[in-house]
Amino acid sequence: MVISTRVMGMKIPVIALTTLVAAAVHAAPEPGRQDLGILVYAVGGTGGIGAGVGYHINDNFSVRGEIASLSYDDTVTESGIEWEGDLELATQGVFLDYKPFAGSFRLTAGVNFSNHSLAKLTARGTGAALDLGGGSVVVDPGESVTGSVDYSARPYLGIGWGLARDGFTVALDIGLELGSPDIGVSPTTIPGGALDLALDEDPGILDREAAELRDDLDKLNLFPVIKLSVGYSF
Repeated sequence: MVISTRVMGMKIPVIALTTLVAAAVHAAPEPGRQDLGILVYAVGGTGGIGAGVGYHINDNFSVRGEIASLSYDDTVTESGIEWEGDLELATQGVFLDYKPFAGSFRLTAGVNFSNHSLAKLTARGTGAALDLGGGSVVVDPGESVTGSVDYSARPYLGIGWGLARDGFTVALDIGLELGSPDIGVSPTTIPGGALDLALDEDPGILDREAAELRDDLDKLNLFPVIKLSVGYSF
């Protein structure tokens, strides 16, 4: 089952975490420092690269909005099949931070409202055979099969350090987004093409392929999130 395996194997860009984080991790407030009202910051991580704005309600609570995105695509040809992969990371989130010690450490809850396709993989035919739905199906030139992994709005739970002090701040967030992805497998056919004839003969091919893909991606119900931020409170 090729599409399922290749979606799992797509390259995912990794945002490097730097040693600057260590300078921003404090469990308790420092004398003479306090959280101020407005926060602006840049962010990069598994949710993409973007920016956020927040407001420090008091010493223990802050609210933030964040928008980020990052896309990656690649094309390879193997065994007569052209594989085109697309990956999109996206965040359109609102978050509430609770700082139990009135310092940099925080517990964060929120929602990522982004509706997007996390991954798409398209097999474009050249007359070669493709493993599909538990069998071998020929895909003619001009025909293709696309597998997709789509997410809708999902809640977020995590912990973090930083984004809590006046002036310059560096922050680290670690957490999970919770939600089941929608799995789809769709064809592009030409009348009388090999794939078109195969689907007429056995309409359940795509349903079986989607079921296999869904089983392989079951663990994506918990999507890990790691983010590094640099900002300023004033």
